[in-house]
Amino acid sequence: MINDLRFALRMIGSHRWFSAAVVVTLALGIGVNTTVFTLLNAVLFKPVPIPRGERLVTVSCENLTKANGRTGVSYPDFREYRSQNRTFEGLEAANNDEVVLSENGNPPERVRSSRVSAGLFTMLRTPPLMGRGFSPEDDKPGAESVALLGHGI
Repeated sequence: MINDLRFALRMIGSHRWFSAAVVVTLALGIGVNTTVFTLLNAVLFKPVPIPRGERLVTVSCENLTKANGRTGVSYPDFREYRSQNRTFEGLEAANNDEVVLSENGNPPERVRSSRVSAGLFTMLRTPPLMGRGFSPEDDKPGAESVALLGHGI
């Protein structure tokens, strides 16, 4: 064993550039592997940081005629799924979008927004810090629009 170690040290000493290339290659490989694992772990495997976030799932439709055929669920389909739901504790909808906000004296600003069903924040157990959340009446057809604003606005 000691002879093998001496041989390895002699080889490293006599081929310094090759040894340096091996060390750099190993370091880069370990670094890339660690980076990829960290990103995948953060995006795919960690639960959403809300109470019982590991129990959340996404429901979507698939269009088999398109290469990336994943699409959202239409609102009438969502209402039908919710009325027939026997599997999930709750079924709520969210649709990401962008809107333009403006006020007197300030230029218009494009911001990210989401249209959500009234029970979403109740299901997520995240009440608003100020004001009121959505009520079941807000979800009915023809109801006045209600907005919840985040700190970024």
